[in-house]
Amino acid sequence: MAEAAIIIEGTVLGPGAPCIQFRLADGRTVSLENAGADGYPAGARLRLTGHFVRMSRCMQGPGFLVATREPLTGG
Repeated sequence: MAEAAIIIEGTVLGPGAPCIQFRLADGRTVSLENAGADGYPAGARLRLTGHFVRMSRCMQGPGFLVATREPLTGG
């Protein structure tokens, strides 16, 4: 059974080791899997769809496997 997609919103912090770091609106930090550097500049506010992964290749915090992304405006 496929996992239901989760939507998260937050701000790109920048590169981590080896995954991009992303701060959620509640202050938690997650590592983005399947997120190449293009389209993820530090400071960008994004809405991401995907799911949290149990086993992550990222070495910092929980991993979130990105399926889609869209920019957030305002705020």
